[in-house]
Amino acid sequence: MTAYQTHNDASLNGYNGLTLFSSMANEDIAIFFEKFGLIGRPDENRYGYTEGTPVANLFMNIKYLIARDGFVSAQ
Repeated sequence: MTAYQTHNDASLNGYNGLTLFSSMANEDIAIFFEKFGLIGRPDENRYGYTEGTPVANLFMNIKYLIARDGFVSAQ
């Protein structure tokens, strides 16, 4: 998705996603996300995806971004 509903949208809406907020979030993954240019907050137990670069999308295997207004964008 191109905009957040919650920090756990994938679980809420039943699709595969990269964003997670949890007390069990792995700090190393959050640091990796931070260094990769995505959202990583190891001190806040969360990491997530915002519209990344084509290179980040390639490595994260992101093929589509869906906007809340229904517009679908191919990467």
